[in-house]
Amino acid sequence: MDGARDEKGDVWIEDIDPLSADTLRRMPEWLECKDPAVRDRLLPPAYEDPENEKQWRRYGVPELEHLFASRVAIIRKDLASLEATADGSRRLRIPRAHQTAWLSSLNAVRHTLFILNRLTDADMAAPLGEMRDLAKLEPLIRINLLAHIQQLLIT
Repeated sequence: MDGARDEKGDVWIEDIDPLSADTLRRMPEWLECKDPAVRDRLLPPAYEDPENEKQWRRYGVPELEHLFASRVAIIRKDLASLEATADGSRRLRIPRAHQTAWLSSLNAVRHTLFILNRLTDADMAAPLGEMRDLAKLEPLIRINLLAHIQQLLIT
């Protein structure tokens, strides 16, 4: 998978293999995950004081949830441009104006996959070729794919 920035600043991700395409297509599903552990990670407590925390949950969290939902809408819109190429791979254009939403969403999905699959820091540090737990291998591969896409957007 390679990326290139065009003269407008849009990023074109090329040579997207089937697993990477599937991972990208599933991003909205993972971004909308309602699992309590995921929600706690993405919306952690902000205050030690219970009253301040209650106010934060009442006023701040809905605003963040609205921001998350708008990012999902952007991702869905951009994923509609995921197109097949002559060699059977896929390509995707991420407009310059959407790249911040993509970076945040890619990071959120990586956290979601980490939590849903009960991964550990040791799992993340282990070389993929040495992973013996096959149930953890696929989410680790997907997390690495998403990290690679983040890198393509940053460079």
